[in-house]
Amino acid sequence: MMFDHRHPFLSDYYTLVLGFSIVLLVFLFMFIKYLRIGLQAQESVVVDSKAGSFASNEKSNDGHHHH
Repeated sequence: MMFDHRHPFLSDYYTLVLGFSIVLLVFLFMFIKYLRIGLQAQESVVVDSKAGSFASNEKSNDGHHHH
């Protein structure tokens, strides 16, 4: 109690720090989420293109084998 009376700005400081850290955490979480979504989209596109070329290669190889 006496501590709060002598230093009333400390409670405001802690509130400010707490709020700022929460905002930072939220921004960090959003950033990581955005990065992961972006990476997943890139990976899926790369995998799809690889799968498509791989399938076409298999088909052409099968054709060569049959002929």
